[in-house]
Amino acid sequence: METNLNTLSMERTDCPRQEQSLDNDPDVRIPQRETYPNDLSDRQWSRVETVIPVDLRRGRKRKTAMREIVNTMNYRWSTGCSWRMLPHDLPPWSTIYTYFRHWLKDGTLKQIRGILMGNLVKTSD
Repeated sequence: METNLNTLSMERTDCPRQEQSLDNDPDVRIPQRETYPNDLSDRQWSRVETVIPVDLRRGRKRKTAMREIVNTMNYRWSTGCSWRMLPHDLPPWSTIYTYFRHWLKDGTLKQIRGILMGNLVKTSD
């Protein structure tokens, strides 16, 4: 049986790659994709977004929506995959890992996990 190499594709065609802007910021974009079972609900996101640090506009502007960052971290927590094996329709692993490191250091990650696991973590004021 002969295989036509033109019909084989490594690119996913079942996930639309059109992009939409979020939060009225044309620089922050998120590709439309099929949802994963572990993606945050709107209710979960409304609770999580309150603990995400504000963009202080130092350095480069954010290009990835914070909800996608948290969704991707949640995907990794759920599946246990390595950073470099994150699916290609999610933001780049290096972007997620950078936020992971910063949020681990400043305590944001603990608050996010607490909210998602149902345990509200109090911050010291």
